[in-house]
Amino acid sequence: MGKKRRIMTSGQKFIKKYRSFLEKAGDSTAGGDQIINVPGQDPVISEAEVYVHGNGEVSFRSFVENVSDNGDVVKLTLDGTALSDAPIPNTPTAETISINGINPTGKTSTGQPAEDATLAGLSDVTVGNVMLAAGGGQLVVAPGKHTLVANVLKNGGSLNPKHEKKIKFTVPTPKVDLSKISAEFTGTGVNALVTLKVAGNADTALNVTTAAGSCSGERGFTIGTNGTTNKIEVLLFQGDDDTAIATPGGDLRAANSAASGAIHNQASAALGLAAGTKLKIKLTAVKAQALGAAVAKNAASEKVIELTIPAA
Repeated sequence: MGKKRRIMTSGQKFIKKYRSFLEKAGDSTAGGDQIINVPGQDPVISEAEVYVHGNGEVSFRSFVENVSDNGDVVKLTLDGTALSDAPIPNTPTAETISINGINPTGKTSTGQPAEDATLAGLSDVTVGNVMLAAGGGQLVVAPGKHTLVANVLKNGGSLNPKHEKKIKFTVPTPKVDLSKISAEFTGTGVNALVTLKVAGNADTALNVTTAAGSCSGERGFTIGTNGTTNKIEVLLFQGDDDTAIATPGGDLRAANSAASGAIHNQASAALGLAAGTKLKIKLTAVKAQALGAAVAKNAASEKVIELTIPAA
């Protein structure tokens, strides 16, 4: 009786609660969208999802039903802070994608926010809207748990809390994989020098083209020497107290400008350390920058290699 009473006394509330079921029931053989989308209703977000890319950026996409022809807008807030609005084209088209397992193929009363051109740089997604900060511009979301609230505004008008969609999601800490880097000694005792190696015998083995595996806010990781490429900070420490080796010499840069645009086969000078001395090499991925610039590290992207100076 509860469901019957809800249908009779508050039809739209019933539709909102059971929309997923009604979406599946509302195929062409059952009368199509018109069984739940009565002419004159306010636009409503029927399905929505958030896609987390791995570099701190997130994308949002949705199906909006009962689209009007006069500037409907999806308004987004993240953890209570307003983001840039997502306008919906005035002429809705039938969608062929699925959201939350719902695929409204053939429906004509479904709109979706226009795809943002900046998604072209995110190779792990092909449709949707990259979330933008209020007023536009890239939005990098901090690692942790978040809540997105989406609400569609008819004709760009006022909010209707009854129609909002709330999505909870978690953003992982962006991390570059440095596991392919190793180190080996040439020589022994005070004459020992250390050489860095990259599995695959080339620095390009460290590169990625997706947002996942990139520094925070970046869409890919490419190590190189120019100002548009990533670097890796290389720091050396000796002994039980991890005393910094400020000038390892050879190919390795001094500690105050340690971001390197090359790793494979980069070697220090002879370190002058006695056999049995502990050597620690700390590697950290760095955002795209020119050589010698202030190091903007991606702190979660760190690898530590621990060795011992070999005896003769």
